[in-house]
Amino acid sequence: MTHQRAYTDDHGAPVELLAEVARQYYERFMTQAEIAQNIGVSRSQVSRYLKAAQEAGIVQITIALPAASDPELEAELRSRFKRLREVAIIPTTPSSPSATVLSRVAAAGAGMLQRLVQPDDTVSVGAGRTLAQLVTALEPRKQDGVVVVQAMGNVGHEGHDIDYNAIAHGVAAAFGGRLFQINAPAILSVPYLAEDMERSHASIGNAVSRARKADVFIIGLGTIASDTLFVTTGLLTDDDIEAVSQAEPAGDICGRFYDPKGKPIATPFDDRIVGIRLDDLKKARSVLAVASGAEKAVPMLGALRGGYLTHVATDDIVARQMLDRVARKH
Repeated sequence: MTHQRAYTDDHGAPVELLAEVARQYYERFMTQAEIAQNIGVSRSQVSRYLKAAQEAGIVQITIALPAASDPELEAELRSRFKRLREVAIIPTTPSSPSATVLSRVAAAGAGMLQRLVQPDDTVSVGAGRTLAQLVTALEPRKQDGVVVVQAMGNVGHEGHDIDYNAIAHGVAAAFGGRLFQINAPAILSVPYLAEDMERSHASIGNAVSRARKADVFIIGLGTIASDTLFVTTGLLTDDDIEAVSQAEPAGDICGRFYDPKGKPIATPFDDRIVGIRLDDLKKARSVLAVASGAEKAVPMLGALRGGYLTHVATDDIVARQMLDRVARKH
């Protein structure tokens, strides 16, 4: 194959040659090795031609990102729930990897949290995989006088990647805030009571009190299935989970379960939980829930019906399933 050198780019290569190499690579999906053999040059030369084609503007690469939000769904959700002030809904496609969706939901939640936190606020921080991802998306933005506190005690080393301690630490670092940790198990074993521990350990009692009176809460939503972590870490027994299952809960927030209408469900371990209560959320200025995946639709709907949430970051699958349940009065 011969090429006329009518016009060259800054590298001295004929533009017609660059265009032909680019066409073979991007339109005909030939490998660089096949192109090299076809035009009689080395593979590394083909790579240089492709780079030159981009620099010369012959090849223009654009990345088409999916929409950042779904305004119509967001508006519909806000109209359904009186306390809900802001929603971020991430659109998905059937081929969207769950990890990518989770990452985008977490990033949306991070942006929302940074708008919510004001100077001198106390921020109570929950846990979960989405919140762990949210921390990595937070941009350092110091707010004077901010206090960050765990919403619940710790789950142990088995859950270190989604632990309250680590996530609260990340939020405090992002806002340049003072951190209060709850250095106790999230759920005490029988016969110990959270009230006794909080009273006898001043640092724990102080941290829990701060968590319950927070201005801003950032939480994840659990399900009876996902809360097996409490069992694997030895905080709950199979009998505890079975007792909760009998009540058919919609979900839980920091171990506090509620039904599909958002009403609290009494559990055998309520008085052993070292952390916030559902009523605390209703007193706060802002409560942000961040969750993705179809399994979060029921717990999120229950939390919205219970009036626990003011802000939500989720995906369109969760949003549509919630609205479908509302329409069917489920």
